[in-house]
Order: sequence, then structure tokens, then C-alpha cells
Amino acid sequence: MCNLLLRNKKPFAMVARRREKSDVLDRLAALARSARLAGGIRRARVGRLGPAFTGMGDFAVAPEKLRAALGIQTIESDPAVAGSLLAKVDDQAVEAETASDRERFILKDLAPGVHRRSTRAGLAIRLWIEKEQLTAFTINFISVDKASSLPAMPFLEASKAVARGVGCASEGDVLAAAVVCALASVYPETNFTEMFCFDWEEDKIFLSNMGEMNVKSAGTTTSLIERPFPFTDVGSPAVAVGWFRAGDAVLANFAFGPNDEYSLTVAPIVMQDVATAVRMADSIHGWFKASLPVGEFLAEYSRAGGTYHSALVYGKLAKEIARWGKLTRWNTVLLQ
Repeated sequence: MCNLLLRNKKPFAMVARRREKSDVLDRLAALARSARLAGGIRRARVGRLGPAFTGMGDFAVAPEKLRAALGIQTIESDPAVAGSLLAKVDDQAVEAETASDRERFILKDLAPGVHRRSTRAGLAIRLWIEKEQLTAFTINFISVDKASSLPAMPFLEASKAVARGVGCASEGDVLAAAVVCALASVYPETNFTEMFCFDWEEDKIFLSNMGEMNVKSAGTTTSLIERPFPFTDVGSPAVAVGWFRAGDAVLANFAFGPNDEYSLTVAPIVMQDVATAVRMADSIHGWFKASLPVGEFLAEYSRAGGTYHSALVYGKLAKEIARWGKLTRWNTVLLQ
């Protein structure tokens, strides 16, 4: 069988152990999860509101290329499409959602009006996800203005959506949204994230982003705050903020490369305890240590073609996620 699979260029994985006295069933389960990831990205339907952010060339891939090579469908929409669904969001739905938020989050000096407009925008996005049967979405925040009819950038709904297993990414990045979706469908504690800066003395790297966080990954009860939004003429949004909890995790980055090839860069990391970082309480933040020193990690990550937008997945899963890349025959690099 394996000979025929190889001859017909069919990727496969296998494990051979004695069932009674080994971890063979655990290994088989891990193989099944890797295979499920491969199927998940082929079934991705990613909605994009607004064009890709100008100048972000590292995720600039034509939708037809994503469809042909990976099976990812891009549903491109003007933000006004989501704005048109606002009429279907009634006051009762908004009140029910905000009441649920008050039980689920700590509201930190969040004005009721700000909370309601963010909720209304988020529920419109939720209707758009259902209408288009999306598995993931991404929004260029510059496109959310009064002309779009959305009253606020729906950061809060993005945080809730990824906790439900719907992929998300910022700035119109379809590729990252699809990868977050595939990972979240198997691993509930999956986040969209970005590397921001580096602590050379303590060998740590800082993760953050403007407004998307899987609330299941927070180190404590998540707070809702009002975030200033000077970029367009809509109102300031409510944002879920907090720190990523300490623990073993994986940084996974998927990128488009030369010759229309794709690469998956996987790094086992350890998220650090940052509960005392009070100054950053009103942001999404976390620090991690990689298996390599910071300088070496950054050099190897860059050589592999790693990009700005990544997925953060909790668990000792680096080999399992790297196997996903091998099953799909992507250029796969394990940084350890």
C-alpha cells in the first residue's frame, strides 16, 4: 500500500507500534489531527471586507492563486455589504448580547453607547458570516468608515468569533485568516497575532495586535475597554484586552514564496507569565521565549520567509502542526 501511495505521489503518514504496550493510539490521534488541518484549509471560505492593506506585500496573493493551489475561496465584499445588515440587528439582540458581555467580561470604564455600537457592528458581521457561510474573515480597518455604514470597527466580534472557531486576521490578510481558521477548528486556543519587538537581554519576543484576541487564551478575565480609533470617521470601538496566559505554545506562520510555493514555519515556544505588567493592562499582549536565542530565532525565521501575521496555538503541538505542512507538501521549517 505504501509503495503504491509513493508511486502515485499521494502524501501519507503512518505509525507502527504494538497497541498494548505503546502510545500508538495517541500517535494515530495526532496524525488524524494533522490530516484534519489539511482538509480544513482546503474548505476555507474567507470573507474580506475592503482591499488588502496597502504596502503589506508579504500577504499579497491573488485570490485565484489561493483557490487553485490551496482551495481557499475569497469572498470579497465592500464593508457596505455588512453595513446593509445593520437593519436586521434589532435592539433586543443588542441588549441580549451586551448583557452576556457584562457577565463574561470586566467592563472597564466602557460607556454603554460605545458598547452598544460595537455590539451592533459585531452582530452585523455575524449575520454576514452566516449569510456567506464563511469559515474565516478579515477586515481592512481603513475601509470601516461612515460610508461603509458600520458604526465601529468590529474588533469585539473578531475576538468572539475566533473563540467560536471562526478564523480571523487583520488588514485584509486572507491567507492568515484561513490558517487561523484551520488551526482553530482543531485547537480551540488558537489566536491571530503579530510579533512587535524583542527583549535582547531576557531573550523574549513581544506579541500584540490592535484588537483581535481569542478570549479563551487570556491569563485572567478579559476586560472590555474603549479603544481610540483615529484612522477613520467612525466611532471608537469596544475591544477585548488582556494578556496571553503562560504555558507551552506554538507560533505558526504560513507564507507565499517564490515559484508559487507555500511555506509553513513552526516554532515551539513558551508564553511567559506577564500578569504583573500593569502598564499594558489596556492592550492585547504577551511575551514568549523560543527554543533558540532571539537573534538566532529571528534570523532563521526570516530565512524561512516568515511574515508579520501568524497564529499562536497553545499546547506542545509543534511536531503535529509541522506534520500538517509535510502532508500538504509545503516547504516546512521547524525552528527548534
